[in-house]
Amino acid sequence: MRRRELLRLAASLAATGPLAHLAACGGPDRGGDRELRVLARQGFLEPALLAAFEREHGIAVTVERYELGAPGSAAVPEVPGIDLIVLPAALAATLGAADRLTSLDAAQVPGLADVLPVLRGAAGEHPVVAPLAWEATGTAWIAGELPDVPGASPGSWCVFFEPALAGRMTMLDDPREVFGAMLRLRGHRGCADDASLLQQARDDALASRAFLRGYRAPGAAPVLGGGVVVAQARSGEALRAAAADARIRFGIPKEGGPLFAEVAALAAGAPHPRAAHAFLDYILRPEPNAAFAAAAGRHPVHAAPAAIQLDRLEPAACSGDAATLYDRLWTEIQSA
Repeated sequence: MRRRELLRLAASLAATGPLAHLAACGGPDRGGDRELRVLARQGFLEPALLAAFEREHGIAVTVERYELGAPGSAAVPEVPGIDLIVLPAALAATLGAADRLTSLDAAQVPGLADVLPVLRGAAGEHPVVAPLAWEATGTAWIAGELPDVPGASPGSWCVFFEPALAGRMTMLDDPREVFGAMLRLRGHRGCADDASLLQQARDDALASRAFLRGYRAPGAAPVLGGGVVVAQARSGEALRAAAADARIRFGIPKEGGPLFAEVAALAAGAPHPRAAHAFLDYILRPEPNAAFAAAAGRHPVHAAPAAIQLDRLEPAACSGDAATLYDRLWTEIQSA
């Protein structure tokens, strides 16, 4: 065979044959994606988790931080060159409507199939978000400290109207949480933009306020104690308190409660989509996901604590359109 023909054959093999795979000898071919840029809130994505991913995949991760605005605000900053955005699930629809997100390739994130169904939803082969951690709102109480009267059962939001518990209860200092409980008590969804429904929720909250010790900010300690025996509380904080005090119980009232998920979404025009999918597949493994959730004070996405009745949860998806009305009605309650 002449030299020219040999050279032509070698070039052909390099393009289509075994020689074409030599580039993969150093590890998986991710199309040059050796970096990843993530936009995440404070408290999510601890350095140790990022370092473990970087060691395994050889992909350097840079995290840009942001803070959400007031309750009901949907402001997630636009940062050029971002690949993944970590945000509350309730805000994902807003960003999607603004064409800031693009669908994930579920085939590249097989861990999505192992997520709790209540978190996974019906996204099919092209989900827009991947759930990373979650928590719910319900009631926490001190076992043995409740009076023996029917209305003192923490299994219903009605407990916050019980005269026998007056001055021994708190609710969360958040209009969406308090009004949501009142709406559910009357058989409505926990999110409402309708002014008449919110006016009724305001009236009910005012009636309940007469029996409360006060309103407590989510995450503020203690959840219970100091004379408070029943509290509206987030599941993460309540179950941490229960781990330190065996008398503390937690559950979701029979009328239901909100589920809050932190999710990751692929940014539209992400420069490193393969690296983004690799990161999501990594963080959805049981051990990394448990570490992610624990650092954020939430629950991992593969299982629910025994105290949480999943069939009573409603994904929190308030649009924020009625934020001004919520704020005005909440001010009326606090100033009454």
